[in-house]
Order: sequence, then C-alpha cells, then structure tokens
Amino acid sequence: MTRADAPPRADDAPPRAAAGRPLWQALVVLVLLPVLAASALAGVSVAGSVDRARSAAQAQREVEAVAALDDVRRCVDAELLPALLLVVLRDPDLAARQGLAGEAAAALLESQPVRLAQLRAASDSALARLQRLPSPSDTGQGLALDVSSTATDTANRLTAVRALTAAPRPDPARVAASYQRISNGLGGAQGRATGRALSGGLGPRTTAALLDLQQVLRLGQLASRQLPLLLASRVTDGEAAASDRRDWLAAWGGYEELVGDGAAADTSVRWAVLQTPSLQTAWDAALARPQVTAVSGLLDREALGGAADALPTASVAGAALASAARDQVVADLLTTTAQEVATSAADDAAAARGRVSSLVQACAVLLLVSLASALLVGRWLAGSSARLAQVAGRISRGELVEVPATGPRELRAASLALSAAVAALRHVQHQARLVVAGRHADALALPALPGPLGRDVHAWTVQVARSAQAREQLQQQVSHQADHDGLTGLAVRARVLADLEAALVADRAAGRRTGLLFVDLDGFKAVNDTHGHAAGDELLRVVAARLREAVRAGDVVGRLGGDEFVVVVPDSPDAEALVRRAGRLVRAVSEPVALGGFGVVVGASVGVATTSAVVVPGEDGGGEALDAAGAARALLAEADTAAYRAKAAGRGRVELFDDRLRAQLTGAAQDEHALRTALALGQLRVVYQPVVPLGAQDDGDGRLLGVEALLRWDRPGHGPVDPAQFIAVAERSSLVRDLGCFVLAEAALQLVRWRVRGRDVPSVSVNVSGRHLADPRVVTDVLEALATSGLAPERLLLEITETVLVDDPRATANLRALRAHGVRVAIDDFGTGFTSISALATTPADQLKVGRGFVVAEAAADAALLELMARAGAAFGLEVVAEGVETAEQAARAVRAGCTGGQGWHFAPALAADELEHRLPLLRDSRVEVRAPVR
Repeated sequence: MTRADAPPRADDAPPRAAAGRPLWQALVVLVLLPVLAASALAGVSVAGSVDRARSAAQAQREVEAVAALDDVRRCVDAELLPALLLVVLRDPDLAARQGLAGEAAAALLESQPVRLAQLRAASDSALARLQRLPSPSDTGQGLALDVSSTATDTANRLTAVRALTAAPRPDPARVAASYQRISNGLGGAQGRATGRALSGGLGPRTTAALLDLQQVLRLGQLASRQLPLLLASRVTDGEAAASDRRDWLAAWGGYEELVGDGAAADTSVRWAVLQTPSLQTAWDAALARPQVTAVSGLLDREALGGAADALPTASVAGAALASAARDQVVADLLTTTAQEVATSAADDAAAARGRVSSLVQACAVLLLVSLASALLVGRWLAGSSARLAQVAGRISRGELVEVPATGPRELRAASLALSAAVAALRHVQHQARLVVAGRHADALALPALPGPLGRDVHAWTVQVARSAQAREQLQQQVSHQADHDGLTGLAVRARVLADLEAALVADRAAGRRTGLLFVDLDGFKAVNDTHGHAAGDELLRVVAARLREAVRAGDVVGRLGGDEFVVVVPDSPDAEALVRRAGRLVRAVSEPVALGGFGVVVGASVGVATTSAVVVPGEDGGGEALDAAGAARALLAEADTAAYRAKAAGRGRVELFDDRLRAQLTGAAQDEHALRTALALGQLRVVYQPVVPLGAQDDGDGRLLGVEALLRWDRPGHGPVDPAQFIAVAERSSLVRDLGCFVLAEAALQLVRWRVRGRDVPSVSVNVSGRHLADPRVVTDVLEALATSGLAPERLLLEITETVLVDDPRATANLRALRAHGVRVAIDDFGTGFTSISALATTPADQLKVGRGFVVAEAAADAALLELMARAGAAFGLEVVAEGVETAEQAARAVRAGCTGGQGWHFAPALAADELEHRLPLLRDSRVEVRAPVR
C-alpha cells in the first residue's frame, strides 16, 4: 500500500500556533473601546445639534428682519399712488390730459394729501420698527449691518423723494422711478436675509417653509407693485411711459404666473409654488379672498387689452384702497408663513436636543454593559479550562460541538486546533446533507476543504451533484417551454387559464376576490408595419418586462398572443383599486421605447373584470354555478369585452366590466344594428344650414358663404334621434366611416344639383369625426366623393374639432394631404378645446368656427374673448364664423368682434335641400339688420 492510498494519521497535521493578545490588553480594549466610541458619537451629535440650534435661531432672526423689511416695502409701494396723483392734480396740463377736471378733480386734490400723510406716517412707523431690530451683539453681524444700512438708505431715499414730490411741477416719471428704487432696495434686502437663513443647517421642513416664504415675498412684491406701476404708465409720457408699461406688464405677468387663475387657481400651479401643505391651504384661502379677486380682475382686464378707459386715472384712488386690502391679505399670508418657519425651526432644535438625550442614555447603557463584561471575563477565564476538557471528550465520541476559543494563549491554541477539526467535519457533513436533499447547486457552491481529504470529498460531491442537477434542469426546461411564451417568457394562454382557475378556487374558499386585467396594446400594428417584425418583437419583450415590474409578486402576467396580455390578480382589492392598478399599467406601457436608432410610443387599453361578475362553486354547490374552468373562461371573456370597450372609447383607457357595461353593450349593440339598418334602407337624411356673410363681407347681393351639411335620423318607432347620440354609437364602431362617406357623397352631389338649378351655393361644410380622419382611407373617401359628384375641391370644407389635431398626428397628416388636393378645412367649436392661438400659425386650417358659448354670452369678458379669437383668425388669414347666432343682438356682437360670417337660427335653421332652395332669395332680408352695428 502506497502512502497516497493509506488512511490518514491523526498526527499528520500538527495544530497551528495559537494567536491572540495578552489578557490585560483584551480587558483594556473591552472596557475602553465602547466608552471611547460612545464619547466620539456623543461629541459629533452635540456639535451637530448645536449647529442646528444656531441655524434655527439665525433663521428666526432673519425671518423677523424679512417681515420688518416687508412692512416698510409695502408702505413705500402704497405711498407711490397718492404721491403720483398729487403730482398729476397739481399740474393743470397733466391733469387735463388724464381727463381730471371739475369737481371730481377738486375732491381728489383735497383728499389725497390726507391719504398721503397717513401713508407716510405708516412708512415712518414701519421704518422705525425696522431700525429697532436687535443690535449686532444680539444677532449675526451680517444681518445687523445689512438691516442697518438698508434702513438708513431707505430713510435717506424717502426724504429725497418726498422733497421731490413737494417741488413745483415735479416729473411724474422721476417720482415713480425714485419710489421703485426704494422698493427694489428693500426687496433685495429681503432676498439676502432669506438666502442667509437657507445657508444654515436646517431640517427639510424648515427649508421648505423658507422656500415658501420666498414665494410669498415675491407674491407680495408683485401685488403691491401692480397698481403703482399701472398708474405710473398712465401719467408719464414717451419712453418713460413705455418703460413703465413694460414694468407694469412684467409685474402683472409675474403675479399671474404665481397665482394661476386667481381665486380659482389650478391646484397644479399651487403645488408648483409652495411645498408646505398648511401653507398651500393658506395660499388658496388668501387668493380666494374678495380683496384679492377684486383687484386682480380689474388689473386682468387692463392687461388683456381692454378698452382704454378700463382703468381711468380718476378711479385709481378707489382702486388703491382695494389694492391696500389685497396687500394686507398677502401680508397676513406672509405672517402665517413666517410663523411656520419659526415653528419648524423650534421643532428642529427640540429634535436635536432629543437626540442628545438619547445618545447620552445609550452611552450610559454601553458603559454599564462594558463594566459588566469586564466582571464576567474573570468568571470566563476560571471555567475555560474545564469547558475545553469537556468539549474535547464530546468530540472524541463523534459529537460535532462548538469549541469556544477563549482564555489565555495556551488555551486558545488547543481551542483553535479542535475548532479547525470540527469545522472540517461539519463541512463534510453539511455537503453530504445538501446532496441527499437535492440541493445540488448549494453543495457545489461550497468551497473544498484543504488537503487530500478535501479534494477527494469535493470531487465526489461534484460528480453526484452535477449529474442530478443536469437531470432536474432538463425537466424544468421542458416544463417551462410548455407553459411559457418563447418570445417574452410570459405564461401562455393554457398556463394563464390554469393559474386563473387555481386563484378562483383559492380565493373563493378564503372569501376573497379574484381580478383579471386584459391589456390590449394601441398602435402596435403601426410599429410592425413601419419598422418591421423584428422591432415589433423587441417592443413586445419590453412591454412584457414593464408589466412584470408593475405588478405584485404574486400576480401572474401572461401573453395570449399577438399584442394581447393578461394579468391575474389573486386576492385582488375592490374594483376601484383594481381600476387604479390598471391605470398604472397603462402609464407603464405608454412610456417611450428605444428600438435601435429610433424611438416608438404605444399605448394600452385595459379591461378589468372581477369575480363579482361570475360564480365559482363552493363546498355547498349551486345549481347554476360555473366550474372553475368555466368561471376562468367567463372572467377572461368579460375582461376582453371591457378592453374592447376601452379601445373603442378612444384608447389609452381603462374600462370595468360590470352590470352597467353589460347593459350599455346590449343597448349599444341594438342602436348600432338599428343605425346600420337605417343607413342601408335610406332612413338617414342630410339637412343644410346656411352660413351668411357679416359686416363688410355682406355686399348685399344675397350670396352665401356656404352651407353646413348635418345628418338627421328619424328612427321608426322612436322618432327623431339626437345626433350626438347616434354619432356616438357610430364612433364606437366601423359605422363612423360609413356615415362620413354617406354625408360627403350626398353633400357634394347636392351642391352640384343647386348649381345646375341656378342656385349657386359657394361651398358646403361636412363634419368629419376624429376616428375617420385618422383612418388612412379618408383621403380616398373624400377624393372619391368629389370625383363622383364633379364638385371642385375648393368648394368642400371639412369641419374638425381642436381635439382631433391634438390627439392623433395621423389626422394632421391626412388633413395636410387633403389640403394639398385643394380641400379646405375649418376648426369647429374653436375655443372649447386645446388649440392655443399661437398654434394657429401651423394649424392646417382655412376657417375658424367660434363656439356658440362665446357668441351667446353677454359678459364683457366673453365679448373680449370673442374679439380676441376673431382678431387672431384674421391675423393668420382665416375666415371667422360665429356659430349659434340666435338673435340680432348676438349677430351685432359677432360683427363688432370682427367675425366675417355667421350661422344660426337668427338667419335660418337647418333645412332640407328643397326647403333651403326656396328660402335662398329671402336670406338677404335676414341679414339687413346685422349691417347697422358695424364699426
């Protein structure tokens, strides 16, 4: 027998020499190390707490200075108004140019000195309070010097500007500029104070409150400046007036940017301005106060280009009082914000003190533990020898017990030798147990023991484990390929149904719901057609990954085929929560996807179904109950139906399958069948409403601008059907294109019939739905209707809504193609959608049809909006038609606004073709009374 084959001897490997330090070193470290660490941590925490408290105190002082500075600034801004009025009133020429004369001017001249004296006294009082702020010994040197210099400079400047206003015939522009420089200096001091406060080590809440304070300061500065700047722009001339006008508009624009729509501010604007919830509430309450809305409304009309006398100089004295009330509201908001900063700073200091107290207590505990450990060491050393002997005896009997490596060096040497032997035996034991348990990967991951024994044992383990592992992996791979999609790795339909059945049974037994989300991609076919199937496959993989990331760990994501996915939600929440979860899936899928060198965006329509709509049998059975497989198929069909409804309703939506949807689908199916039958049997008819010229466009020869073709349906057994109702039914099906083609063909042919009969109608307008316009066949449909009727393309006007241009870029592309063929385009109900006036420059349109709401409204603001839209349309070379004109006064209002055409019952209702043909000569008389109000 060779030495390599002989059994190993116990004395072949002598034990290692014991390592360790002397006992006294261990005792010293045991006691001192925790104490030193605790002391260091306590020192760091105390230093941080002191710095936090110092920063909090500094922030409070800075905020106090900010409040005092703001009082002075508001008083200075308020002082400008009566000062300017007195300059104007004391100069007869200047007062005459501003329309101030007679008793009103005398009354103003008598009242303003008293008002100015009151405001100057308020300014002096506020300045005195500012000068009484704490001295340099009580606060930061930088703060004291800044406040002191600002107070001195403000006092000097106020003295100078007051002397200037007292001089004979002072220059109004110079007076206004002097007051503005004082206000700017105070605002700059406020900005520096808040900047110094933010530079300290403050907590997040205090920092957020300080940032909110800056926004409130800016709001106050802009609010108090608006009326003074407006008055300055009114009473100055030349470049000074233009400069003051720009400054006033800048102040107005900045204020509107902060408050959004004033008292009805959009919450998205409010949340973008402030960060502290309590201050957001105070902000909303302040902006809703009548004092704020009254002045804001007055200034908004001035800024939006109202009439020149929208804010006459003579009314500024009254407006000043309203502005002062608004400034006080903003000042109260500033006080609330400053209190929030002070409260947050105090909370920061209290939290710091609490941390110091907790750390001191922790240090005390550590010290007690260390002392107790030192006492225990003695006992440990006394019994270490006995324990080592006991452990050695147990190991000799085959018990793999722990060997404590304690005691002095001599005992540690013996303990380490025994511990190494026990560790080697435990390693072999653990590896053998892993192999027996089938955990082959874990067994292979263990390192080999050193020496020949370790190599032999490891080689045996590797051979056994790898053989078993290969067999199990092959079985798992075959099973996984049968149940999962090869492209996305998701469960296939059969696996989804099996998992759904199991979830239904388990949830039913536990009294829980089971939910199912059916995800149908929007726009996937376009990606395949445009970029190829390889890009489509990559897109499906990305969508699958996003769906897996967006669901819970226990949910099952599967692919049914094509671009359809499902998510099984065991133990699902209620229906509303499930709908919100589906909304998150829509947003996740809709994120842009980078495919090679280009990016694509697809959407998703999601149908939601829950077990509230199906029955899963329980232990007690049920006569009509579905079995688990039938219930799974029913739930899948309901989710599929809801997804189809979501896609038909505009895509990118979530629909819940419930009793209401079931009833709606049944009714919609009946309506669609009836509408399809009506189209096939000729029960639909087209009526026409004239569009007449207004104002300068009406040359009195009786000619029309055109007619609008409108579809009507008299349903047998029901009577006339509201067009909005049956058009909505058509929008949800393929009928919308069929109806569009029918109206296009009928309207074009009718225009040709009128021309043959000598009734020349210049053009006909046809409404085209967004879904039809996004269809690539719409260009062919329109050109085919023109070719069949022989109508010239420029005599056809397609009416679309603003939403179509925003929602679908394909619709815009089709419109451009149709305009290239000569077809004209009108934007219907303009002003009620999303198109901005600036977008008209690039919008493919020839005519604007202003919505009826702007025509019939009698408020001055609505009249201004109507005029604004008419001017914008004219500026971009578009015809502007007022819709829904019902009275002569509304017609006159449309003429005054600048509309070039009108449509509505005032001129003629929608009539059948033969009725309109007989009334065409009478339309001249219906427009005579419109000509009188033309400007």
